[in-house]
Amino acid sequence: MEQKNNFSENLNQIVLNITKMERKNKENDPKFQAWIEQICDPQSELNLVPNLLTFFLDEMTKQDEKEKILKLLVKLMMLQEESITEQLLSNKNFPKVVVNYITLEDKTKMSDSAFYLLTKLFKEENFKEFINVKFIEALFDGLTVVHEEDLLIAIVSVLVEINSNYKDQDDNIFLQVHKTSSNSRVLDELLLRLLNNETSKERILKILLCLNKLMITEDSPIFYESDLESLIDIIINKLQSTYTENIKLFFMQMLAKITSYEAYYHNKYKDEEIDELMNDFLEREDQSAEVKKFSQEVVDNITNH
Repeated sequence: MEQKNNFSENLNQIVLNITKMERKNKENDPKFQAWIEQICDPQSELNLVPNLLTFFLDEMTKQDEKEKILKLLVKLMMLQEESITEQLLSNKNFPKVVVNYITLEDKTKMSDSAFYLLTKLFKEENFKEFINVKFIEALFDGLTVVHEEDLLIAIVSVLVEINSNYKDQDDNIFLQVHKTSSNSRVLDELLLRLLNNETSKERILKILLCLNKLMITEDSPIFYESDLESLIDIIINKLQSTYTENIKLFFMQMLAKITSYEAYYHNKYKDEEIDELMNDFLEREDQSAEVKKFSQEVVDNITNH
């Protein structure tokens, strides 16, 4: 008990020191940086990160103390990301602990700090055994619990990554949860935001894979009309840029699906611009047979309705 009290005092002092420097906007002060590096050093006598994890895992540690530990780990990761990440992942219990923490039945106790650490550390190989319906439902729930924009997008990125690891659609738990979650519309809107702002071709491909699977498995549009128009704008913009064949084909498939929706024909949003773009692909000799196939499908959809 004395050891725990001593550590709790050290913990409070560390939090106090960091908070004081943050308020003074002195996080980049060389002396402060040197102190942070010292207390985060895995060879330090303080043994900070392992001790934080030990007390976090202790069943006797109260909820408010656990939250304080998580918040400190977040602050330390922001200041010493490489060192803290390595130490957290070296503890084999940590992924399980984070998953358990965000899957609490009381959604009001869901923690931004736990979501932050999860999204920073998430790699399929580290969390594979914990990916189940309850875990994915918790990620969906987090979309209306968390309010920080960057963290919301990070949660969506984890869901996109999870989806990309499923080869068989029937086994895809992400798609199953999407059909039942009350936050599915929230996710769909955030996926559009993520797609619009993403620049990495590898990540764009994963987002498109996710959107395509959702659109294929649902008979009606997964987006409200305004979001559907936003998606059309994104597709037109992206198709006018230079992308790999796979990415282009995903955009074409999505456009073919959109122009088949009855909802699209209320105002045929940008149909002339789409028709012109598709005909351009049809006339160009440098386009593949697959691209021309989907271009023709889009043109036919617009013409026949």
